Amino acid sequence: MKAEFILAVKTAALDVQNLHGNDQPLYLLQVPELLPYLQKDLILGQREALEADETHRQLLPYIVLRKMFGDVTKYFAYRRRNGVREARLGGNVSIGVGGHIDMVDIQHADSVIDPMATIAGSVQRELEEEIEFSTEGMAEGEEGEVLFHSVGALVDNSNAVGKVHLGLVFTATVDENTDVKCAEEELETLGWFTATELLAAGLPLENWTNILLEHFAESEFAEGEA
Repeated sequence: MKAEFILAVKTAALDVQNLHGNDQPLYLLQVPELLPYLQKDLILGQREALEADETHRQLLPYIVLRKMFGDVTKYFAYRRRNGVREARLGGNVSIGVGGHIDMVDIQHADSVIDPMATIAGSVQRELEEEIEFSTEGMAEGEEGEVLFHSVGALVDNSNAVGKVHLGLVFTATVDENTDVKCAEEELETLGWFTATELLAAGLPLENWTNILLEHFAESEFAEGEA
C-alpha cells in the first residue's frame, strides 16, 4: 500500500482555545479565527499512522449542504454504504460531505502553508468528487449559486474516530433551482430533511451528524417559537 500523506495538527494545539478535553463537542468559533492558532502546529503525516495517533488530529472539512424550502431549512442526507474506505462509518447516515486534506490540496508560499486557501481547495475537490449538482430552468452551462458559511470546530472525544480528527464545519446553501445527489457508488442519496425529521427517523446516524443535527434542531425550535 502506498503511503498517503494528509494534513493534521498537534492535539496539544487545541488547548490554546480550550478545545481539547472539554465535554462540549461543537465550538462556534469561526474557522478563519481558529486557524492562526493552529498554523504553527500543522504537519503532513502518513494517514495510516495518524489513524491510531491521538497526539495528532487529522483536519477534516465537513460540509453540510442546506436548502430553503419556503421558510423551512432542509439538509441533504446520504448513507455510507458498507464498503466505504472508512469502514468504521459504513452503514451510517450523514449530512457531512468532505474528506482528508491531501497533499494535492496544500497551498503554500515559501514553504509556509496557507490553511484557509488549502481548506478551500480541499472543499472544492471533495464536492466535485462526491456530489453531482443539477439545475432546473437554467441555460446550459449556467450554475446555481452556493453560499458557504463557517459553523465552527467539531471536537468529538466519544469514540476512536473522533479522537483523531478535528472537524472544520461549514454549511453550503444551494439556491432553490439546484438539486444534488451523490456522485459515488459508495454513497446512497436519501434527499432533503429538516434536522428534526432526521433525528426522529430512527436512522443510524454518524456521530458528527448527530451532534450537528441537534444544534440545527435547536434553531428550528427557536424559529417555531418565534
